[in-house]
Amino acid sequence: MAAPMNNKPGDSSDNSDAKCASCGECQKVMKRCTRCRSTVYCSRDCQIIDWPRHEAVCSKLASFCAKGQETDHDTATNSSTHSLTERIQDSLNIRDTAQTANQDQPDAMLHTSEPLKKSTPCQEPTYRITVKCQRDKHQIHVNSEWEASRMLSHISEEIRIPMDKLKLVHKGKLVNKQNAKDFVKDKAVFQAIGEMSESEEGLDPSQIDRIMSKIRVERNEAIRALRLKGDVIDAILYLGNK
Repeated sequence: MAAPMNNKPGDSSDNSDAKCASCGECQKVMKRCTRCRSTVYCSRDCQIIDWPRHEAVCSKLASFCAKGQETDHDTATNSSTHSLTERIQDSLNIRDTAQTANQDQPDAMLHTSEPLKKSTPCQEPTYRITVKCQRDKHQIHVNSEWEASRMLSHISEEIRIPMDKLKLVHKGKLVNKQNAKDFVKDKAVFQAIGEMSESEEGLDPSQIDRIMSKIRVERNEAIRALRLKGDVIDAILYLGNK
């Protein structure tokens, strides 16, 4: 998470080390959470992705910043105190409006974000790629400094297609460990071909392995049979009779 920054709206001080709390990217124009005013994002999409994590600390950061500003109040003029009160009230108003509009979205939307200056490149640059798989489109962040094998492994995990089953195509060419670094670039689009892994949530992996060893079936088939029958023996008999 980005370190707390107490810049006022419109402040043009240098924040060159500010990175998106979700993807780690630095853009020429970044956006700040208007509730806590401590965390920045490169886009609204990144804030929505990061919200389950940020929600737990957002209010605490907001309180922390407010307390810090109250301490400064002892030496500030009445006019600056009034400005602080208005600023906090504006932030709360934005929060209430966002909650009323959509309960499923973060309650500190980026309606009044101010630009942050960028003077130096961020470390660990990240590519955002799109992978089309069946009817779904997956937005995936890939570190540009990774080796090709790690890039492909990460994509495989994100779209839940095992590496040995995955065929990744870019502009009609098959992507592999030898050419992945050439094709994986920012905003690149790929087509993934392969059977997605069935979810194992709620199942015992050892039972799945037992079914596979007894019947010699693919893992997905063993998972589906175990979910259908609810018992290892029944699943084995079911697959044996197919």
